[in-house]
Amino acid sequence: MLEALAASARVGNFFEAARLNSYLAHEALLESKKVLDFWMQRQDPDTKLFVTHSSSYGNGWVYEDTASDLYPFLVIAAYLLDREQLPTLQGTLMSERALSAGALPKSALTSKREPLSGTR
Repeated sequence: MLEALAASARVGNFFEAARLNSYLAHEALLESKKVLDFWMQRQDPDTKLFVTHSSSYGNGWVYEDTASDLYPFLVIAAYLLDREQLPTLQGTLMSERALSAGALPKSALTSKREPLSGTR
C-alpha cells in the first residue's frame, strides 16, 4: 500500500493518494486503541499508576520510563480515541503528585505505595 501511495502522489493522483492514506491512518488509529486498551489493563487498581517491569527497580511506576515516556501518550490516545478513559488517567496524575509530595517526581514500587529511595 505504501508503494501505491507513493506512486499515486508521484503521478499527481492526489485523490487516490488521499484514499490510500486514509486506510493507513485508520489502521494506525486501530493499533493505537489496542495499545491504550493494553496499558489500561495494566494500571494498578489501587494506586492508578502504571506498572512496568524494570530490572533496576522491580515492578512499579518508573518515572524515567513510565511517567515520561508512556503516560503522556496514553493521555493523547485517550483524548483522541476513548475519552471515557480520561478520568482514570487523571487519577494517575493525582497519585503521582501525591507520591512526590510537591517535590520532584519519584519512581515507586506500587506494592509499597512509597517512593523508592535514591530515585529522582
